[in-house]
Amino acid sequence: MTVAEDETESRRQQVGATFAEVASRFGPAPLILGHFDADGLAAAAIFQRSLDGATLRIVGKGENPWSEEIRSELRHAAPGGLIVTDLGVREGALLASTPTAIVDHHVPTGTPGDAVVISGHGWKPEPTSALLAYWCARGLERPTTCCGSPPLG
Repeated sequence: MTVAEDETESRRQQVGATFAEVASRFGPAPLILGHFDADGLAAAAIFQRSLDGATLRIVGKGENPWSEEIRSELRHAAPGGLIVTDLGVREGALLASTPTAIVDHHVPTGTPGDAVVISGHGWKPEPTSALLAYWCARGLERPTTCCGSPPLG
């Protein structure tokens, strides 16, 4: 194994372990917020397939999870956990007292409350949100299936 491969494997394991820790605090029906582009859709699909009972909300053009409209929607939904992927990392908590993982590769512009941030920003090469999501899913102890498909990992 080369030094670069060893570093990538170490990061993959760290991402998986970090996500597994926050996911262990999720209650029933975690909610996934994903960006509407190819990277965000792929990441959201990986998360939904990896977590039993998870629901998905695609964030469309002009929408922002840190907006009052989406925060109000989140409070009303009262999910057991929150995963935000490919939507950036900004200032402020999205949903207080809810275990939250933000999985992203963009330049962070703030600290998102007490959310756990899994970011590939600045890594060489920089992983997409979908690759980070895959590493997160591999970190779960019990890979799950969806629609008769084999488990991830």
